Amino acid sequence: EGYTSDTTVTVVKGKISTAQEKLVNLVQKAADECLKLYKPGNSIHDAAAKADAVFAASKMKMPHTLGHAIGLEIHEYPRVSTKMPSALLFQPGMILTLEPGLYDPELGGCRLENDVLITETGNEVITHSRIIRI
Repeated sequence: EGYTSDTTVTVVKGKISTAQEKLVNLVQKAADECLKLYKPGNSIHDAAAKADAVFAASKMKMPHTLGHAIGLEIHEYPRVSTKMPSALLFQPGMILTLEPGLYDPELGGCRLENDVLITETGNEVITHSRIIRI
């Protein structure tokens, strides 16, 4: 009915370096940790801050927001960003992306993006992107 979806999959092919493995594992960790915060009543700002903290602990920085709402448009308000006011909360019925990513000109990049429905009691990941290893 005209609604959008937004997903990104990273494919890891073959043996990768220790530094590349760290980058991939940090993106997965950020996705796992931040998903716990995509719940009604939680601050959108705080979810973004959690991703920043996961990456900062390894002296890395994500160059984009953690996500954004989706609906009839691919990028809708609100953004999942530390620039959002702390009082802006996840609400039941919202669908937002969760898309942590890290990129390095020498190592390559990794992004894991899924669409998350905020439910009355938590969340439901409604897409099935993952980091694929071949």
